[in-house]
Amino acid sequence: MITSSDNGSWSYGEDSLEQSFINFENKTEKLIISLDIKKTARDAVLVIPIPSDPSLVKADILSETPKFYGYDVSKRALTNLTHIRDSLFATQIYPIIPMVYEAMNQTFGVSSMPSNSLGARPGGAQEQDIVVYQHLEKNGMVAEVLSAASPDALYGYLTQKGLKVERNSIPIFRDYINSNFSFVVSWINPLATDVAARGVLMTFPSDKIFYPLKPGSAYSGQGMQKTIDVVGYVSPDLYSDIKDSTTVDYYYSDDSSTFVDFFTSDGGFGFTRITLNARPNQLTQDLFISEKTPLRILNAQLINFYPFIYGLILLIIISFLVTYLVVRLLTHSSLTKRQFIGLSILNCLTLIGTIVGSFVALKEKRFKFIVLFSLTFMVLTWVFWILLSSLYW
Repeated sequence: MITSSDNGSWSYGEDSLEQSFINFENKTEKLIISLDIKKTARDAVLVIPIPSDPSLVKADILSETPKFYGYDVSKRALTNLTHIRDSLFATQIYPIIPMVYEAMNQTFGVSSMPSNSLGARPGGAQEQDIVVYQHLEKNGMVAEVLSAASPDALYGYLTQKGLKVERNSIPIFRDYINSNFSFVVSWINPLATDVAARGVLMTFPSDKIFYPLKPGSAYSGQGMQKTIDVVGYVSPDLYSDIKDSTTVDYYYSDDSSTFVDFFTSDGGFGFTRITLNARPNQLTQDLFISEKTPLRILNAQLINFYPFIYGLILLIIISFLVTYLVVRLLTHSSLTKRQFIGLSILNCLTLIGTIVGSFVALKEKRFKFIVLFSLTFMVLTWVFWILLSSLYW
């Protein structure tokens, strides 16, 4: 939460467009909140609650923030499924002609949101019941990691930083203090002539991925969009107030990434983008995020990484299933197990294979089998495509 003083009175800072980044690994969370210094009053203070012991929290002030680029995993999977569908149709030969229209080259990209800025006015000595565990001055900003024994102690600490704070004017902090949270407080250094800070990095132990939403409930108005990029494919626990106003998208970057003290990847990597457009009065809880990857995203990555193998498996499944249905429909006596397997395998080898297989394995109704198999194959392929594609619409 950003707060600032205006004409000697306390006020909440302007709720601004916010871009954040999270990397969670080995029960350690690294959280970056971007800053937009140009849009922030020099007497503003940024207060971030952290669910960890303050002695284990490390803060840093960054001169740049990560930039994640990649393709949308779901959209790429939908495109690949369409190509697989058309390839399966082509095994029946005659659908090839109307499929010439297909546009093959599509590119999906994602650019990072611009960095945002927050800051604050520095102050003097620490208040009683306030313990400062880390003090850092860097890139034109000051940051401190601290604990507070009571809301009054925290308010007193902020007052000594030069802000006119009304006692009990920020009840939202009471919940964090009662839950033994620590705080990272940062502000613009008044002695700095050039402020190069673009973000605050906080590193702390945690059992679950955490993002502080609740302080935003203090703002008035409609609020602004918040975007959170999380390394890996994760599942945010969206509570009812923000579920309808939050989108979760999954991306994959083909490029390696190196951002010192935050994230390093020698090859491609996936990330989750959580975009919140909730009003401040809807931010009734903080956001917790599960490391569990949704099954539809696991399936999408199989489609994207191995489209040929995925299509081949579908071809075999559909061919065996259609062979069984058509044989049962046309004949009263079942084929032997060897004949059924042989016919199903031949049916995978385009319509020509179906014709050959019908003459090898069947003694009657061969023409009906060929026609019915081909039509049923087309229908079932379309059904499979609709079912799979519905996961990514």
